[in-house]
Formats: sequence, C-alpha cells, structure tokens
Amino acid sequence: MVIPAEDGNRAPALRGEDLDAVSRETPDHRRIGSRWDAAHARRAGSQTLTRVQREVYGDDYFEDVVPNSFYHATLSDLKRVARELRTSPRHILVDLGCGSGAPAVWVIRETCARVIGVDLSGVGLEQARERARAWGVQERARVGKSDLCALGLKDASCDGAMSLDAIDVIPRAADRTAAIREAARVLKPGGRMVLATWEQDR
Repeated sequence: MVIPAEDGNRAPALRGEDLDAVSRETPDHRRIGSRWDAAHARRAGSQTLTRVQREVYGDDYFEDVVPNSFYHATLSDLKRVARELRTSPRHILVDLGCGSGAPAVWVIRETCARVIGVDLSGVGLEQARERARAWGVQERARVGKSDLCALGLKDASCDGAMSLDAIDVIPRAADRTAAIREAARVLKPGGRMVLATWEQDR
C-alpha cells in the first residue's frame, strides 16, 4: 500500500485501493451516523462554540482551520499530535473518527503526510472533503464511512494513527477496546498512535 513519494517534499495522491471496501453498514451504524449527522449540521449553523473557543484559547486557537469542528484543543495540542506521530511526507496516517476533518487537514497541511479519515457521519465526512478542498490538500486526503472496530484497511498499512475526542464516545467499553486493537492491526511495526480523550471527574 505504501506509494513512493514523487519528490522529497510532497506526498502523492492516495489511490482507491488505499481504502478497501468497508464493513457492511448495520442498523447501529446508521443510528450513530444519523445522530452525528445532526450534530455536525447543527454545529455548522452555530458560531457560539467558535466564539467561546476563540475567547478561551486566544492566540492558541487554530482559527484558520477549525471552524465547525468538535475537537476542543489548541494549536499547541495539534503541534504535539504531529510531533508525537513523528510523521513525514512519505507517511500514511489514519484518523479514527475524523468528523469534519479539522485536525486531519491541519496535519496534512503542516507535515505533507497523507491521511485517511474514517467516520460514521456522512455529513461530517462531506465537511472534511470540503475542508480538504478549501486548503488544497484533497490529493493527500481520503475519507470514508467505516466502523472504528472494522476499518476495512489492510494489515500494517499505516505509518501512524490518531483519534482525537472520538474513541471515548463509543458507548460500549468492549467496542472501545476493539477500536484500539483495530488501530494496532493497521499500524506498521513501530507505528505510533496518538489518542486524545476527555478527562472526567468521578
């Protein structure tokens, strides 16, 4: 699956075979996808959260790429994600639960890596495609609908994985564990995963 880089600075376009046919969509998938479709549509129509984040984060708010994203983090956080992934233009990353694609697009733009984003929300995925086109990185981005527990990617096909505020919303603990195991399956030996989640007081 690894595609040789065309030059030292730019990753080539992803090909169709980089994302195999995903698992069959189940009623659970449709229910979860529908819920997040509605959430992404509402978020796109409201600037309240954007104003709150802008005020709280100040100069550390990644203004240029984050609008309508549910990922609550700062520019410093995203820089750390890219640094911990140790990515390069020759790498392929998978973003588990990519939603509307803001973090993935930022990582592509900053590192020139290729990113495969997976999510169950068709609305979120279309927003991710639009975001990639708006920033001119669509050749390095590919998104598709997939269960995080059954990605439809080949074994050891990705150099890194990221999941930002996504795996924690999977309802069942066993499925959260399965999603992390699935990420490990698609990682190459030595590949790295960055996982961000909410910290809750008990």
